[in-house]
Amino acid sequence: MKRFNEVGKRGFLFFIGVCLMTIHGVYAQNTVNDTCVPEINFPGGRIAMSFDGNQHDPDDVGALPMSLAFTWAAGLQDKVTIVEHSNHICDVNNVLHEKMQESAAGVIERFGYDANRIFDFYSDPDAATDAFVAEINKSTANNPLWIIGGGPMESIWRAVSQSDKSALSNVSVISHSIWNQEHGDCGDDSHNWEDLRAFEENGLTLIEITNQNSSNGDDDFNTPREKWDWLRDNEDANLAWIHSRDQFDTGSFVKFDPSDSGMVYWLITGGPNGGNEKGGPTEAQNLLENPCSGQTNEDKPMIALKIPSGDQVLPLDYDLNVEVELNDPNGIAKAEIFINDNPLRAERVPPYEWGHDGSSNPEELNGLPIGEHEIKIIGTDNTGATNEVSFMLNVVEVLSTSTIGSENSSFVVYPNPSSSGAFTFSEKAKWELFAAHGVKVLEGNSRTIATDNLSTGLYFLKARIGASEDVLQLLVR
Repeated sequence: MKRFNEVGKRGFLFFIGVCLMTIHGVYAQNTVNDTCVPEINFPGGRIAMSFDGNQHDPDDVGALPMSLAFTWAAGLQDKVTIVEHSNHICDVNNVLHEKMQESAAGVIERFGYDANRIFDFYSDPDAATDAFVAEINKSTANNPLWIIGGGPMESIWRAVSQSDKSALSNVSVISHSIWNQEHGDCGDDSHNWEDLRAFEENGLTLIEITNQNSSNGDDDFNTPREKWDWLRDNEDANLAWIHSRDQFDTGSFVKFDPSDSGMVYWLITGGPNGGNEKGGPTEAQNLLENPCSGQTNEDKPMIALKIPSGDQVLPLDYDLNVEVELNDPNGIAKAEIFINDNPLRAERVPPYEWGHDGSSNPEELNGLPIGEHEIKIIGTDNTGATNEVSFMLNVVEVLSTSTIGSENSSFVVYPNPSSSGAFTFSEKAKWELFAAHGVKVLEGNSRTIATDNLSTGLYFLKARIGASEDVLQLLVR
Protein backbone atom coordinates (compact mmCIF):
# COMPACT_ATOMS: atom_id res chain seq x y z
CA MET A 1 0.00 0.00 0.00
CA LYS A 2 1.45 3.34 -0.96
CA ARG A 3 1.25 6.48 1.12
CA PHE A 4 1.92 10.04 -0.06
CA ASN A 5 3.73 12.10 2.52
CA GLU A 6 3.46 15.27 0.57
CA VAL A 7 0.82 15.84 -0.19
CA GLY A 8 -34.81 -18.33 6.64
CA LYS A 9 -35.55 -20.75 7.54
CA ARG A 10 -37.46 -19.73 4.46
CA GLY A 11 -34.34 -19.46 2.47
CA PHE A 12 -32.67 -16.49 0.86
CA LEU A 13 -33.17 -13.22 -0.53
CA PHE A 14 -33.46 -11.18 -3.50
CA PHE A 15 -33.96 -7.51 -3.82
CA ILE A 16 -33.76 -4.66 -6.27
CA GLY A 17 -31.84 -1.98 -4.39
CA VAL A 18 -33.01 1.49 -5.16
CA CYS A 19 -30.87 4.48 -4.37
CA LEU A 20 -31.25 8.08 -5.42
CA MET A 21 -30.55 8.80 -9.06
CA THR A 22 -27.60 10.85 -10.14
CA ILE A 23 -28.66 13.70 -12.40
CA HIS A 24 -25.79 15.62 -13.93
CA GLY A 25 -26.12 19.37 -14.47
CA VAL A 26 -25.14 22.75 -13.05
CA TYR A 27 -27.01 25.85 -11.95
CA ALA A 28 -24.29 28.30 -12.93
CA GLN A 29 -24.95 31.96 -12.26
CA ASN A 30 -21.76 33.38 -13.78
CA THR A 31 -20.94 33.79 -17.42
CA VAL A 32 -19.02 30.58 -18.01
CA ASN A 33 -16.16 29.59 -20.25
CA ASP A 34 -16.05 26.67 -22.64
CA THR A 35 -12.51 25.87 -21.49
CA CYS A 36 -11.35 25.37 -17.92
CA VAL A 37 -8.65 27.56 -16.45
CA PRO A 38 -5.31 25.82 -17.04
CA GLU A 39 -4.83 24.97 -13.38
CA ILE A 40 -7.66 22.43 -13.37
CA ASN A 41 -6.24 18.93 -13.71
CA PHE A 42 -8.55 16.62 -11.76
CA PRO A 43 -7.07 13.09 -11.70
CA GLY A 44 -10.47 11.49 -12.33
CA GLY A 45 -12.99 9.51 -10.33
CA ARG A 46 -15.37 10.83 -7.65
CA ILE A 47 -15.06 13.23 -4.73
CA ALA A 48 -16.40 12.72 -1.19
CA MET A 49 -16.17 15.43 1.45
CA SER A 50 -16.37 15.15 5.25
CA PHE A 51 -16.57 18.28 7.44
CA ASP A 52 -17.25 19.10 11.07
CA GLY A 53 -17.95 22.79 11.80
CA ASN A 54 -20.54 22.06 14.50
CA GLN A 55 -18.08 22.40 17.41
CA HIS A 56 -14.78 24.13 18.28
CA ASP A 57 -13.44 25.79 15.12
CA PRO A 58 -16.20 27.19 12.85
CA ASP A 59 -13.96 27.30 9.77
CA ASP A 60 -16.04 24.69 7.95
CA VAL A 61 -19.09 26.97 7.98
CA GLY A 62 -17.18 28.77 5.22
CA ALA A 63 -15.05 25.89 3.95
CA LEU A 64 -18.03 23.74 2.92
CA PRO A 65 -19.49 26.33 0.51
CA MET A 66 -16.03 27.35 -0.71
CA SER A 67 -15.17 23.70 -1.45
CA LEU A 68 -18.37 23.11 -3.38
CA ALA A 69 -17.97 26.41 -5.23
CA PHE A 70 -14.53 25.19 -6.33
CA THR A 71 -15.87 21.89 -7.71
CA TRP A 72 -18.76 23.72 -9.37
CA ALA A 73 -16.45 26.27 -10.99
CA ALA A 74 -14.07 23.50 -12.10
CA GLY A 75 -16.91 21.75 -13.92
CA LEU A 76 -16.72 18.86 -11.46
CA GLN A 77 -20.07 19.24 -9.71
CA ASP A 78 -21.20 15.83 -10.95
CA LYS A 79 -18.10 14.20 -9.49
CA VAL A 80 -19.05 15.21 -5.94
CA THR A 81 -21.13 12.21 -4.94
CA ILE A 82 -21.40 12.65 -1.16
CA VAL A 83 -20.86 15.46 1.33
CA GLU A 84 -21.28 14.98 5.07
CA HIS A 85 -21.08 17.81 7.57
CA SER A 86 -21.35 18.29 11.33
CA ASN A 87 -19.42 15.08 12.02
CA HIS A 88 -18.43 16.15 15.54
CA ILE A 89 -20.87 13.65 17.01
CA CYS A 90 -20.43 13.40 20.79
CA ASP A 91 -20.28 17.11 21.52
CA VAL A 92 -22.05 19.88 19.62
CA ASN A 93 -22.41 23.65 19.54
CA ASN A 94 -26.02 24.10 18.49
CA VAL A 95 -25.42 27.56 17.02
CA LEU A 96 -22.60 26.29 14.81
CA HIS A 97 -24.60 23.20 13.88
CA GLU A 98 -27.39 25.45 12.60
CA LYS A 99 -24.87 27.49 10.62
CA MET A 100 -23.52 24.32 8.98
CA GLN A 101 -27.07 23.39 8.02
CA GLU A 102 -27.49 26.84 6.50
CA SER A 103 -24.26 26.48 4.50
CA ALA A 104 -25.39 23.09 3.18
CA ALA A 105 -28.79 24.46 2.19
CA GLY A 106 -27.10 27.40 0.47
CA VAL A 107 -24.94 25.31 -1.86
CA ILE A 108 -28.00 23.29 -2.84
CA GLU A 109 -29.95 26.44 -3.68
CA ARG A 110 -27.16 28.53 -5.21
CA PHE A 111 -24.96 26.00 -7.01
CA GLY A 112 -27.47 23.28 -7.87
CA TYR A 113 -26.06 20.44 -5.80
CA ASP A 114 -28.33 17.45 -5.26
CA ALA A 115 -29.77 17.65 -1.75
CA ASN A 116 -29.81 13.85 -1.60
CA ARG A 117 -26.00 13.79 -1.73
CA ILE A 118 -25.52 16.05 1.31
CA PHE A 119 -25.85 14.57 4.81
CA ASP A 120 -26.02 16.07 8.29
CA PHE A 121 -23.94 13.49 10.15
CA TYR A 122 -24.80 14.76 13.63
CA SER A 123 -28.55 14.55 12.96
CA ASP A 124 -28.52 11.14 11.22
CA PRO A 125 -25.16 9.35 11.41
CA ASP A 126 -26.53 6.03 10.12
CA ALA A 127 -27.86 7.58 6.91
CA ALA A 128 -24.58 9.40 6.33
CA THR A 129 -22.51 6.27 6.97
CA ASP A 130 -24.70 4.08 4.76
CA ALA A 131 -24.39 6.54 1.88
CA PHE A 132 -20.62 6.82 2.40
CA VAL A 133 -20.22 3.03 2.43
CA ALA A 134 -22.16 2.81 -0.84
CA GLU A 135 -19.82 5.33 -2.47
CA ILE A 136 -16.73 3.51 -1.26
CA ASN A 137 -18.07 0.22 -2.57
CA LYS A 138 -18.49 1.71 -6.07
CA SER A 139 -14.76 2.39 -6.30
CA THR A 140 -12.79 0.76 -9.10
CA ALA A 141 -9.50 1.46 -10.84
CA ASN A 142 -11.42 3.47 -13.44
CA ASN A 143 -13.67 5.14 -10.88
CA PRO A 144 -11.62 5.90 -7.74
CA LEU A 145 -12.90 7.81 -4.73
CA TRP A 146 -11.06 10.78 -3.18
CA ILE A 147 -12.17 11.55 0.39
CA ILE A 148 -11.54 15.05 1.75
CA GLY A 149 -11.00 14.76 5.52
CA GLY A 150 -12.15 18.15 6.78
CA GLY A 151 -13.13 17.01 10.28
CA PRO A 152 -12.43 14.30 12.85
CA MET A 153 -11.74 10.92 11.25
CA GLU A 154 -14.39 8.97 13.18
CA SER A 155 -17.08 9.22 10.51
CA ILE A 156 -14.65 8.30 7.73
CA TRP A 157 -13.41 5.36 9.81
CA ARG A 158 -16.97 4.11 10.27
CA ALA A 159 -17.59 4.12 6.53
CA VAL A 160 -14.25 2.51 5.70
CA SER A 161 -14.64 -0.18 8.38
CA GLN A 162 -18.07 -1.17 7.06
CA SER A 163 -17.11 -1.10 3.39
CA ASP A 164 -16.23 -3.82 0.91
CA LYS A 165 -12.52 -4.14 1.63
CA SER A 166 -11.79 -5.13 -1.97
CA ALA A 167 -12.78 -1.59 -3.02
CA LEU A 168 -10.30 0.17 -0.72
CA SER A 169 -7.38 -0.12 -3.11
CA ASN A 170 -9.21 2.50 -5.18
CA VAL A 171 -9.93 4.87 -2.27
CA SER A 172 -7.74 7.71 -0.94
CA VAL A 173 -8.26 9.79 2.20
CA ILE A 174 -6.74 13.29 2.14
CA SER A 175 -5.79 15.26 5.24
CA HIS A 176 -3.86 18.45 5.97
CA SER A 177 -4.51 18.75 9.69
CA ILE A 178 -2.92 17.01 12.66
CA TRP A 179 -5.88 18.23 14.72
CA ASN A 180 -8.38 16.40 12.51
CA GLN A 181 -6.16 13.33 12.39
CA GLU A 182 -5.84 13.04 16.16
CA HIS A 183 -9.01 14.65 17.51
CA GLY A 184 -11.86 12.46 18.73
CA ASP A 185 -14.74 13.75 20.80
CA CYS A 186 -16.06 10.35 21.89
CA GLY A 187 -13.33 9.36 24.29
CA ASP A 188 -12.02 5.82 23.96
CA ASP A 189 -14.71 5.05 21.39
CA SER A 190 -13.20 7.50 18.90
CA HIS A 191 -11.15 6.44 15.89
CA ASN A 192 -8.46 8.55 14.26
CA TRP A 193 -5.92 8.66 11.43
CA GLU A 194 -3.83 5.91 13.00
CA ASP A 195 -6.88 3.65 13.10
CA LEU A 196 -7.36 4.26 9.39
CA ARG A 197 -3.84 2.95 8.85
CA ALA A 198 -5.13 -0.52 9.69
CA PHE A 199 -6.86 -0.50 6.29
CA GLU A 200 -3.67 0.24 4.38
CA GLU A 201 -3.23 -3.53 4.17
CA ASN A 202 -6.50 -3.55 2.17
CA GLY A 203 -5.05 -0.95 -0.20
CA LEU A 204 -6.46 2.25 1.34
CA THR A 205 -4.23 5.23 0.49
CA LEU A 206 -3.65 7.94 3.11
CA ILE A 207 -2.43 11.28 1.76
CA GLU A 208 -1.09 14.09 3.96
CA ILE A 209 -0.53 17.46 2.31
CA THR A 210 0.61 20.88 3.52
CA ASN A 211 -1.73 22.52 6.01
CA GLN A 212 -3.62 25.29 4.20
CA ASN A 213 -3.77 27.27 7.45
CA SER A 214 -0.07 28.02 7.06
CA SER A 215 1.02 27.05 3.57
CA ASN A 216 1.66 30.43 1.99
CA GLY A 217 1.83 33.19 4.57
CA ASP A 218 -0.75 35.92 4.02
CA ASP A 219 -1.68 34.41 0.67
CA ASP A 220 -3.05 31.03 1.78
CA PHE A 221 -6.60 29.94 2.64
CA ASN A 222 -6.41 31.30 6.21
CA THR A 223 -5.49 34.91 5.74
CA PRO A 224 -6.46 38.56 6.47
CA ARG A 225 -9.98 39.40 5.37
CA GLU A 226 -8.95 42.24 3.06
CA LYS A 227 -7.37 39.64 0.79
CA TRP A 228 -10.92 38.46 0.07
CA ASP A 229 -12.61 41.82 -0.54
CA TRP A 230 -13.09 40.77 -4.18
CA LEU A 231 -15.33 37.97 -2.93
CA ARG A 232 -17.30 40.17 -0.51
CA ASP A 233 -17.93 42.78 -3.21
CA ASN A 234 -18.52 40.38 -6.07
CA GLU A 235 -21.31 41.24 -8.48
CA ASP A 236 -22.28 37.57 -8.43
CA ALA A 237 -24.50 37.33 -5.35
CA ASN A 238 -23.72 33.64 -4.98
CA LEU A 239 -20.00 34.30 -4.62
CA ALA A 240 -20.62 37.18 -2.23
CA TRP A 241 -22.75 34.79 -0.17
CA ILE A 242 -19.73 32.50 0.32
CA HIS A 243 -17.90 35.41 1.92
CA SER A 244 -20.81 35.95 4.30
CA ARG A 245 -20.50 32.38 5.60
CA ASP A 246 -17.11 33.04 7.18
CA GLN A 247 -17.38 33.28 10.97
CA PHE A 248 -14.14 35.12 11.80
CA ASP A 249 -15.19 38.72 11.18
CA THR A 250 -15.55 40.05 14.72
CA GLY A 251 -13.38 40.81 17.71
CA SER A 252 -9.81 39.55 17.50
CA PHE A 253 -10.68 37.03 14.79
CA VAL A 254 -10.66 39.37 11.80
CA LYS A 255 -9.63 36.89 9.13
CA PHE A 256 -11.08 34.73 6.40
CA ASP A 257 -10.63 31.00 6.96
CA PRO A 258 -12.07 28.43 4.54
CA SER A 259 -8.81 26.50 5.03
CA ASP A 260 -10.20 22.98 4.52
CA SER A 261 -11.22 23.96 1.00
CA GLY A 262 -7.48 24.05 0.23
CA MET A 263 -7.55 20.26 0.08
CA VAL A 264 -10.22 20.42 -2.60
CA TYR A 265 -8.20 22.98 -4.55
CA TRP A 266 -5.16 20.68 -4.35
CA LEU A 267 -7.20 17.76 -5.65
CA ILE A 268 -8.85 19.53 -8.59
CA THR A 269 -5.51 21.01 -9.66
CA GLY A 270 -3.88 17.60 -9.94
CA GLY A 271 -3.90 15.99 -6.52
CA PRO A 272 -0.94 13.60 -6.27
CA ASN A 273 -0.06 14.53 -9.86
CA GLY A 274 1.32 17.96 -8.93
CA GLY A 275 -1.72 19.57 -7.30
CA ASN A 276 -1.28 23.07 -5.87
CA GLU A 277 -0.90 22.87 -2.08
CA LYS A 278 -0.30 26.61 -1.70
CA GLY A 279 -3.44 28.15 -3.09
CA GLY A 280 -5.23 31.11 -1.59
CA PRO A 281 -7.34 34.15 -2.49
CA THR A 282 -5.58 34.81 -5.81
CA GLU A 283 -6.10 31.26 -7.07
CA ALA A 284 -9.65 31.19 -5.74
CA GLN A 285 -10.52 34.42 -7.56
CA ASN A 286 -9.06 33.18 -10.82
CA LEU A 287 -11.20 30.05 -10.69
CA LEU A 288 -14.45 31.39 -9.24
CA GLU A 289 -14.60 34.43 -11.51
CA ASN A 290 -13.68 32.35 -14.56
CA PRO A 291 -15.62 29.14 -14.02
CA CYS A 292 -15.31 26.32 -16.50
CA SER A 293 -18.57 24.66 -15.64
CA GLY A 294 -19.48 24.52 -19.32
CA GLN A 295 -23.03 25.38 -20.32
CA THR A 296 -25.58 26.70 -17.90
CA ASN A 297 -28.50 24.45 -17.10
CA GLU A 298 -30.72 26.41 -19.47
CA ASP A 299 -28.43 25.53 -22.39
CA LYS A 300 -28.58 21.79 -21.79
CA PRO A 301 -31.36 19.37 -22.61
CA MET A 302 -33.33 18.39 -19.53
CA ILE A 303 -32.82 14.69 -18.83
CA ALA A 304 -34.10 12.54 -15.98
CA LEU A 305 -33.98 8.86 -15.20
CA LYS A 306 -37.51 7.40 -15.34
CA ILE A 307 -36.88 3.63 -15.20
CA PRO A 308 -35.21 2.58 -12.96
CA SER A 309 -35.31 5.30 -10.33
CA GLY A 310 -31.64 4.91 -9.38
CA ASP A 311 -28.87 2.46 -8.56
CA GLN A 312 -29.75 -1.21 -8.86
CA VAL A 313 -28.67 -4.44 -7.18
CA LEU A 314 -29.75 -7.41 -9.32
CA PRO A 315 -28.99 -11.15 -9.54
CA LEU A 316 -27.21 -12.77 -12.48
CA ASP A 317 -30.47 -13.62 -14.22
CA TYR A 318 -31.76 -10.04 -14.06
CA ASP A 319 -34.03 -8.45 -16.66
CA LEU A 320 -33.37 -4.72 -17.00
CA ASN A 321 -35.04 -2.01 -19.00
CA VAL A 322 -34.17 1.70 -18.95
CA GLU A 323 -36.18 4.77 -19.88
CA VAL A 324 -35.33 8.47 -19.60
CA GLU A 325 -37.33 11.66 -19.98
CA LEU A 326 -35.65 14.09 -22.35
CA ASN A 327 -36.77 17.58 -23.38
CA ASP A 328 -35.24 20.66 -24.97
CA PRO A 329 -36.81 23.69 -26.71
CA ASN A 330 -34.33 23.21 -29.58
CA GLY A 331 -35.49 19.65 -30.12
CA ILE A 332 -33.77 16.38 -29.33
CA ALA A 333 -31.28 14.88 -31.75
CA LYS A 334 -30.65 11.61 -29.91
CA ALA A 335 -30.29 9.79 -26.61
CA GLU A 336 -27.47 7.26 -26.44
CA ILE A 337 -26.90 4.65 -23.76
CA PHE A 338 -23.46 3.53 -22.57
CA ILE A 339 -22.43 0.51 -20.49
CA ASN A 340 -19.12 1.10 -18.73
CA ASP A 341 -18.46 3.94 -21.23
CA ASN A 342 -19.05 1.62 -24.20
CA PRO A 343 -21.82 2.91 -26.51
CA LEU A 344 -24.72 0.53 -27.04
CA ARG A 345 -27.49 2.14 -29.06
CA ALA A 346 -28.98 5.57 -29.77
CA GLU A 347 -32.70 6.40 -29.71
CA ARG A 348 -33.78 9.33 -31.89
CA VAL A 349 -37.50 9.53 -31.17
CA PRO A 350 -39.43 9.24 -27.89
CA PRO A 351 -39.96 7.24 -25.81
CA TYR A 352 -36.25 6.99 -25.11
CA GLU A 353 -35.96 3.45 -23.74
CA TRP A 354 -33.81 0.34 -24.00
CA GLY A 355 -34.29 -3.32 -23.05
CA HIS A 356 -38.09 -3.18 -23.12
CA ASP A 357 -40.22 -5.90 -24.69
CA GLY A 358 -40.79 -3.83 -27.83
CA SER A 359 -37.08 -3.18 -28.33
CA SER A 360 -35.21 -4.51 -31.32
CA ASN A 361 -33.18 -6.46 -28.75
CA PRO A 362 -35.02 -6.87 -25.39
CA GLU A 363 -31.92 -8.54 -23.91
CA GLU A 364 -29.51 -5.74 -24.80
CA LEU A 365 -28.94 -4.68 -21.18
CA ASN A 366 -28.94 -8.16 -19.67
CA GLY A 367 -26.20 -10.71 -19.10
CA LEU A 368 -23.54 -8.49 -17.51
CA PRO A 369 -21.15 -10.37 -15.20
CA ILE A 370 -21.01 -10.15 -11.41
CA GLY A 371 -19.68 -6.76 -10.35
CA GLU A 372 -20.52 -3.08 -10.71
CA HIS A 373 -21.37 -1.51 -14.05
CA GLU A 374 -22.12 2.12 -14.88
CA ILE A 375 -25.16 2.69 -17.09
CA LYS A 376 -25.07 6.20 -18.57
CA ILE A 377 -27.45 7.94 -20.96
CA ILE A 378 -26.35 11.06 -22.83
CA GLY A 379 -28.99 13.27 -24.40
CA THR A 380 -28.05 15.61 -27.27
CA ASP A 381 -30.23 18.45 -28.57
CA ASN A 382 -30.27 19.84 -32.11
CA THR A 383 -27.64 22.45 -31.26
CA GLY A 384 -25.20 19.78 -30.04
CA ALA A 385 -25.61 20.58 -26.33
CA THR A 386 -25.58 17.51 -24.10
CA ASN A 387 -26.61 16.41 -20.65
CA GLU A 388 -26.53 13.02 -18.97
CA VAL A 389 -27.84 10.78 -16.22
CA SER A 390 -26.29 7.61 -14.87
CA PHE A 391 -26.82 4.85 -12.36
CA MET A 392 -24.81 1.92 -11.08
CA LEU A 393 -25.88 -1.67 -11.73
CA ASN A 394 -24.41 -4.10 -9.21
CA VAL A 395 -24.83 -7.69 -10.40
CA VAL A 396 -24.59 -10.00 -7.40
CA GLU A 397 -24.70 -13.68 -6.60
CA VAL A 398 -27.73 -14.72 -4.52
CA LEU A 399 -28.75 -18.23 -3.58
CA SER A 400 -32.49 -17.84 -3.20
CA THR A 401 -35.12 -15.30 -2.28
CA SER A 402 -37.23 -14.49 0.72
CA THR A 403 -39.84 -11.80 1.22
CA ILE A 404 -40.37 -9.90 4.43
CA GLY A 405 -43.23 -7.55 5.21
CA SER A 406 -45.96 -6.69 2.72
CA GLU A 407 -46.17 -7.92 -0.85
CA ASN A 408 -44.67 -4.65 -2.03
CA SER A 409 -41.55 -4.86 0.11
CA SER A 410 -38.57 -7.18 0.13
CA PHE A 411 -35.31 -7.54 1.99
CA VAL A 412 -31.94 -8.58 0.65
CA VAL A 413 -28.40 -9.12 1.81
CA TYR A 414 -25.72 -9.13 -0.85
CA PRO A 415 -23.42 -10.49 -2.01
CA ASN A 416 -24.45 -13.92 -0.80
CA PRO A 417 -22.17 -15.89 -0.57
CA SER A 418 -19.71 -13.19 0.49
CA SER A 419 -15.95 -13.19 0.41
CA SER A 420 -15.64 -9.39 0.37
CA GLY A 421 -15.47 -8.71 4.10
CA ALA A 422 -19.03 -7.49 4.52
CA PHE A 423 -22.67 -8.16 3.77
CA THR A 424 -24.82 -5.20 2.72
CA PHE A 425 -28.53 -4.90 3.51
CA SER A 426 -31.09 -3.41 1.15
CA GLU A 427 -32.25 -1.22 4.01
CA LYS A 428 -31.41 -0.62 7.63
CA ALA A 429 -32.71 -3.36 9.93
CA LYS A 430 -32.29 -4.70 13.43
CA TRP A 431 -30.47 -8.00 13.11
CA GLU A 432 -28.77 -10.85 14.91
CA LEU A 433 -26.29 -13.23 13.30
CA PHE A 434 -26.02 -16.84 14.54
CA ALA A 435 -23.43 -19.49 13.74
CA ALA A 436 -24.71 -22.77 12.28
CA HIS A 437 -24.70 -24.37 15.76
CA GLY A 438 -27.01 -21.64 17.10
CA VAL A 439 -24.63 -19.36 19.03
CA LYS A 440 -25.16 -15.63 18.44
CA VAL A 441 -21.95 -14.09 17.10
CA LEU A 442 -22.99 -10.56 16.10
CA GLU A 443 -25.90 -8.15 16.36
CA GLY A 444 -26.63 -4.65 15.19
CA ASN A 445 -28.99 -2.08 13.77
CA SER A 446 -27.44 -1.05 10.47
CA ARG A 447 -27.18 -1.74 6.74
CA THR A 448 -23.95 -3.71 6.86
CA ILE A 449 -22.39 -6.70 8.62
CA ALA A 450 -18.60 -6.73 8.73
CA THR A 451 -17.41 -10.31 8.25
CA ASP A 452 -13.65 -9.81 8.50
CA ASN A 453 -13.46 -11.72 11.76
CA LEU A 454 -15.95 -14.46 10.86
CA SER A 455 -14.87 -17.95 9.91
CA THR A 456 -15.98 -19.32 6.58
CA GLY A 457 -19.20 -21.28 6.71
CA LEU A 458 -22.97 -21.06 7.08
CA TYR A 459 -24.73 -18.49 9.29
CA PHE A 460 -28.33 -17.61 10.07
CA LEU A 461 -29.47 -13.99 10.06
CA LYS A 462 -32.53 -12.99 12.06
CA ALA A 463 -33.67 -9.66 10.62
CA ARG A 464 -36.54 -7.43 11.68
CA ILE A 465 -38.13 -4.49 9.88
CA GLY A 466 -40.93 -3.00 11.91
CA ALA A 467 -43.18 -5.87 13.00
CA SER A 468 -41.98 -8.21 10.24
CA GLU A 469 -39.24 -10.73 10.85
CA ASP A 470 -37.44 -13.34 8.78
CA VAL A 471 -34.57 -15.78 9.22
CA LEU A 472 -32.13 -15.95 6.31
CA GLN A 473 -29.15 -18.11 5.54
CA LEU A 474 -25.85 -16.43 4.72
CA LEU A 475 -22.65 -18.01 3.49
CA VAL A 476 -19.20 -16.60 4.25
CA ARG A 477 -16.40 -18.01 2.14
